[in-house]
Amino acid sequence: MANNAAAEPPTQTHWLWVIYGCVPLGLGLDFWSKHWASQQFGGVEWMIRDQIGVFMVRHHGLWAMESAPGDSSAAWVGIAATAALFIWACFTPATQRSLHGALACMMAGALGNTLERLWFGYVTDWLLLRFFPGGLTVNFADLCLTTGCLWLWVAILRTPTKNRNEV
Repeated sequence: MANNAAAEPPTQTHWLWVIYGCVPLGLGLDFWSKHWASQQFGGVEWMIRDQIGVFMVRHHGLWAMESAPGDSSAAWVGIAATAALFIWACFTPATQRSLHGALACMMAGALGNTLERLWFGYVTDWLLLRFFPGGLTVNFADLCLTTGCLWLWVAILRTPTKNRNEV
């Protein structure tokens, strides 16, 4: 009696495990990059012609919402955002891999910043992007969030109109 299980193609659920396996990878890269930057650089170290550099900044707030050290409101926003992304992912059909990829990317970023905020009371940003007006300092989690948001936007726009109700 031959075992046909090995010859079957991977199921849609299999792809979800692959996609959401990237969340711990994103968390690991976020924490490693912050540790690396804090060990390697003191002041501003320019990497590309005074436009992209490494500069350590600790933020207690959330985007434009600055808060005092010890204020947990930003952590609660991060917890709520992560929970909302997780619930959205649970109700998204497994066939929509691109949408799941975007949600996984956003979850990695949200979890990275939220966990750091809960453990230390602040988020460390280290990548200085001077080509933005006024300059911008971000971390790997911020890049995951931004990439995930753009990916989500493209995934929703590319979803056929008849399937958008499933999103």
